[in-house]
Amino acid sequence: MKISSTFGDFKIIQSISKSDELLMMSDWESLVRIFDSKRVFMVSKKDRVFGAYLGRQECSEIFCKLLKNIELLDLDSVSIENTTLFERVVYNG
Repeated sequence: MKISSTFGDFKIIQSISKSDELLMMSDWESLVRIFDSKRVFMVSKKDRVFGAYLGRQECSEIFCKLLKNIELLDLDSVSIENTTLFERVVYNG
């Protein structure tokens, strides 16, 4: 999932080995605004991408914090991309 906002651009992926573990990636400045710098590590030196591992519950809490801080004027600058985030469910009962 990709999230772009006034707080930064983030990419969140699910860990293959642990289904409840997520990796949030972004630049250093964006991640240390959310996490303690001790939790942030380098993912790609070439691309200057950093990351932090978090659980699903912590991820939802971070989303809530981001949404609470969005002002009405910022709504045009926020986008969330994921084709499976809002899957259409068809019931053939």
